[in-house]
Amino acid sequence: MIELLEKIYDFKKCLNESKTILNINKYSKLINENGELKEKIKEYKKYPTDKLKMEIYDYAEIKEYKKCENELNLIILEINSKLKNISNTRSCHK
Repeated sequence: MIELLEKIYDFKKCLNESKTILNINKYSKLINENGELKEKIKEYKKYPTDKLKMEIYDYAEIKEYKKCENELNLIILEINSKLKNISNTRSCHK
């Protein structure tokens, strides 16, 4: 059990240090520091329009954040797939 916990800890550490996670944090910080962008996002939450949505998506910070978000979603899908294979394998041995 301790070995499993160590592997989980190592995996979590590896994931936190991955380029994708580091970039998500970087672009999230840049988005929060951009006052103009934050105002547009607040306005969009109150009064969503396609025009405003496109203005928000035109910011480089948003584009890069979304790219990293997609990479992270692919990582999650891959992890879930592997976990499913592990659990299917175990259920066959019961």
